[in-house]
Amino acid sequence: TAPDDPTIDAGLVGLNLSLTKALDTAGPFGAGDTVTFTLTPHNDGPVDALAGWSVTDLLPSGLTLVSMTGQGYTCTGATCIADDKLAAGGDGHPITVTATIDAYTIGTLHNVAWIAPANTEVAETNPLVVPSTKTDTDATATDNDAQASLTLAPVSIGDHVWWDTNRDGLQSEGELPVAD
Repeated sequence: TAPDDPTIDAGLVGLNLSLTKALDTAGPFGAGDTVTFTLTPHNDGPVDALAGWSVTDLLPSGLTLVSMTGQGYTCTGATCIADDKLAAGGDGHPITVTATIDAYTIGTLHNVAWIAPANTEVAETNPLVVPSTKTDTDATATDNDAQASLTLAPVSIGDHVWWDTNRDGLQSEGELPVAD
């Protein structure tokens, strides 16, 4: 065998970006309500991610973006691009996504987001597969996407109308029904 050649160097670089997402607004939800989500980027390492990594939020039909903001990012529409590197083993500044519920729809609105390295970055050890609003990020092989859903429950109007004289929303003794 040939001896080692100390004039040849090689280096391996890898990183793995991951993302968590949380719904910050408590329900119940209705048309016109404003909801907020927090996205927290993370770099599993082992090297720093170069500046220019990004986080994109994919709002489903039924939600309209109001704003996407975070310290240390340049945000345009539903994408924030990091101004600085993301240290290995560290979290990036949280990103707040604010949206409004367009119209009352019974069911679940599934909000998905993903994190991607800068275009000039090395490939991730766990490559991103860009999700859709139908993607269940808990079931994907990647950890660079995340989801948070909100459920719009059905509402109903009863068949009994009365004069709520004490204005407590409950029919109390002495409060008479409204005539047909």
